[in-house]
Amino acid sequence: MNPRIKLRHLSAFAEVARRRNITRAARTLCVTQAAVSRTLAELEKILDARLLRRGGPGVLLTPLGGAFLPHAEQVLAAVRRGEESVALAKERGGDRVVLGAQPSVAARIVPLAVREFMRENPDVIMRVVVGENSVLQSMLKVGELDLLVGRLTLSKDMAGVSFERLYLERLALVARPGHPALRKRGGRRRSQRQILTDVGGHVVVFPPPNTRLREDSERLF
Repeated sequence: MNPRIKLRHLSAFAEVARRRNITRAARTLCVTQAAVSRTLAELEKILDARLLRRGGPGVLLTPLGGAFLPHAEQVLAAVRRGEESVALAKERGGDRVVLGAQPSVAARIVPLAVREFMRENPDVIMRVVVGENSVLQSMLKVGELDLLVGRLTLSKDMAGVSFERLYLERLALVARPGHPALRKRGGRRRSQRQILTDVGGHVVVFPPPNTRLREDSERLF
């Protein structure tokens, strides 16, 4: 490893790559935006390679940046695991489990599951990390998480990940009372197919692109 590459270089690069935004990365790292930009410039100079480029409202990885990112994340993950192992060894000799949870399950499902798990495994230290699914999946693949509870994502994002379906969610079409698409025809209630057909003539708010919910919604219509 090049001795000029420091952990702050890897941390800044990995966080910007993860957030796709220098301002948000700086906020997460508790430093200024200028400090992050300066650190990234230093790293690119050391490697003599362009790792990031501006793309629309955010920052995108270059091909060289994409090649470097997994190795940077692995180094950071290894250091974090080492720090946590030392801290745990000082506190108690128990095992450690790091669980990732999406906001959609972090409020009710995960607390109940963690409580039950801790009741059966009182010597295990459980840490829960809440965040966006894309961020959590990245952490899972580099070993920062042991488990992840959240919605299934697109098939291409599930490569290399073992998963088990815990439950199914209903997908609902919601409209205000009296919406034209819900009005009866000839005194008869409209069928689901008629409602979906009529909705095509109105503005519909879909889930975000590149998500499983968006894929399911588009398949429904």
